[in-house]
Amino acid sequence: RPPVDPAAARELEDMLLWRDEHVIVLNKPAGLAVQGGPGISRHLDAMLYAWESEGKRPLLVHRLDRDTTGVLVLARGPAVAARLAEAFRSRWVHKTYWAVVVGRPIPETGTIDLPLTRIGGTRGERTAVAERGDPEGAKAITEYRTLDHAARKLALLEMNPLTGRTHQLRVHTATMGTPILGDGKYGGEASYVDGLSEQMHLHARIIDFPHPAGGRLVVEADLPAHMRETFGTLGFQIPQTRPPQRFAR
Repeated sequence: RPPVDPAAARELEDMLLWRDEHVIVLNKPAGLAVQGGPGISRHLDAMLYAWESEGKRPLLVHRLDRDTTGVLVLARGPAVAARLAEAFRSRWVHKTYWAVVVGRPIPETGTIDLPLTRIGGTRGERTAVAERGDPEGAKAITEYRTLDHAARKLALLEMNPLTGRTHQLRVHTATMGTPILGDGKYGGEASYVDGLSEQMHLHARIIDFPHPAGGRLVVEADLPAHMRETFGTLGFQIPQTRPPQRFAR
């Protein structure tokens, strides 16, 4: 058990979007890793010990990349975690992401169906589009639509991943020739634009999932500061964030 930073509980409360006796939903900030790994000394999984009660703490049921912001679901106990994990595997969870991309996709609305594979390299393990016939390729499907654009230079996309592959949205947008703003790993220098934040502009906006007590829970996360600033610069409109909603069975 790692030592608990006294400030961790305050940070977690600042992220809190929804909490009941079964689940917790957070708005994860940019730069915070969800789990530990090589070179990662601070991560959300360890911070959750600040919410430990009677020897139990909230459990992760899915992940977001360190530089991706937005809705993240936690389970309050192993039984709930198992049920939610099954919901994620069975595609009963609907996820909506917002991303600012460099360029403007053509067509403006569509579906990307490109299998993905994990590969090694000098820059660490990466996700790539699988070669035709590659048995290691995993099916990956993303639906997208353009919500707004700034001429042909940048666009705001709403994306719904129908599968949950590592870095799926980042690779799919880069493959279209419209890398996510600030995603140097997959977009290289083309992902940076003078005058705009160099942080990655990928935000898990909405999650809609079956609640363990019945019905569905829909939670929407407000944008991080760097994306709000970019929206203001580009003139993109930000719809009002909705409060979490429970729908009866």
